[in-house]
Amino acid sequence: MTGFVFYTNKESRKSGELAANANVFLLFYWKSLGRQIRIEARSRPDRRRGGRLLRLAPAISRLGAWARSSPARCRSAQSWSSGWRTPSNATRRRYPPLPTGRATALPVSFEFWQDMPYVLHDRTVYRHAANGAWEQSKLFP
Repeated sequence: MTGFVFYTNKESRKSGELAANANVFLLFYWKSLGRQIRIEARSRPDRRRGGRLLRLAPAISRLGAWARSSPARCRSAQSWSSGWRTPSNATRRRYPPLPTGRATALPVSFEFWQDMPYVLHDRTVYRHAANGAWEQSKLFP
């Protein structure tokens, strides 16, 4: 496995935090199934630019990326989305392409959690060992 690839605005708070601390966690939770996977990983910037992904996205998705990456000027969804149905040159200047970066989260451990009665959850951990193998262990609440 080569890791989990993700994209972020290079000027965002998240990018600054990743530069200061490369430890990341990914969490996949399925409430209806009573299960989750928690992944501990080390983030590594990728030299390849991530801008292609955002350039291929629909205009409204690019606007959403801006909305998540910058302070809100107003709360009206209409004011955010009105110019993006048919973007004009003025709208393109107002929201230029984000400086998108690409990174890879390299897993160090996986914890598989299953909900059980009386809070006696089943927790299985796979941790990457120094020899490159994955070691399995159980955690108890």
